[in-house]
Amino acid sequence: MIYQLVYSSEAAPDLTDDGIEDILTDSRIDNAERGVTGALLFVDRVFVQILEGSRQAVEDLMVKIERDPRHHSVTVIHEGEAPVRIFDTWRMAFLNPSPAELSRWAGFPGTESMAQVTATLEQHPDRVPAVLLGIVHALAD
Repeated sequence: MIYQLVYSSEAAPDLTDDGIEDILTDSRIDNAERGVTGALLFVDRVFVQILEGSRQAVEDLMVKIERDPRHHSVTVIHEGEAPVRIFDTWRMAFLNPSPAELSRWAGFPGTESMAQVTATLEQHPDRVPAVLLGIVHALAD
């Protein structure tokens, strides 16, 4: 079994596009060393990240992520065992969808901001698999 964890956080006010590129570069190197795969979404200055790997590797990585000053207000939305990796070939995929796109993937019509999408996911964690599937489809396009 693979351990999956999905969290959201808010970008630091001074985080630039170059800073996001640095996050992706660092993540891809670190994830390769840890055997972790996943995806990072950045919408309305909010991150949503999906991590997959051994439970220990993901939990250790979360300790590092929570200390990173490039973001704050880390909130775990979903975590648990999964039969297979969804992002098996992605050390860290990246998408920058609109809130409407993310809302559509999650099946939350009418949500117009990332804050609304995140709040709805927190209230309905059973929708997380649909969001993950939507991300996979977006990456395939």
